[in-house]
Amino acid sequence: MWRNKLESALRYIVGLQDDICLKCKVLVPSIKLIINKGLSTFDTSEESFMKAMQDETWIRGLVTTFQGMAKFGVQTPFVPGAPYQIVWNITRKCNFKCLHCYENAGRKGDDELSPDEIFKGIKKLADAGVISIAFSGGEPSTDPHIVDYVRYASSLGMYVSMATNGYIYSKKEKVFPTIRWLTILSWFVLKIGWMS
Repeated sequence: MWRNKLESALRYIVGLQDDICLKCKVLVPSIKLIINKGLSTFDTSEESFMKAMQDETWIRGLVTTFQGMAKFGVQTPFVPGAPYQIVWNITRKCNFKCLHCYENAGRKGDDELSPDEIFKGIKKLADAGVISIAFSGGEPSTDPHIVDYVRYASSLGMYVSMATNGYIYSKKEKVFPTIRWLTILSWFVLKIGWMS
């Protein structure tokens, strides 16, 4: 509930939401004070701040930052309200046997989560305020549902990335459908590792 009020008030301040409830309006002066102090401290213009805040990822990040300040205070090291990013090794299965692999990947593990459990996990992370999710492994592209996971996480407002060796996407029949769904998602980053 607190997250929704804080997020609504912030969206109102940056012009992404026209109407907010009275409880949210009460938060606006305090949030503006904190924002202005931050802009002054970091020598940032209000214009560049407002431009950055048009991106939902920045909104979620600032909400998580404010939640951490409210819950834990301003301390060193800083503790946000939720992790900014989760790297999720969704499978141990991999199509390579790289010597440098820290995951000791190869065959799919017997204890890996089902697609339904992964969807529930993504939802739980998004609801907790996690801003970014990076799918890794093993090789995440070997999971037949990876496109669905990426789409779902993105639809929940998360910034999505994937660490992959890219081999599966080197095949013409696999890369063209992938490019089609990648162009739909504006928050997807594909990190391709080099073979060893």
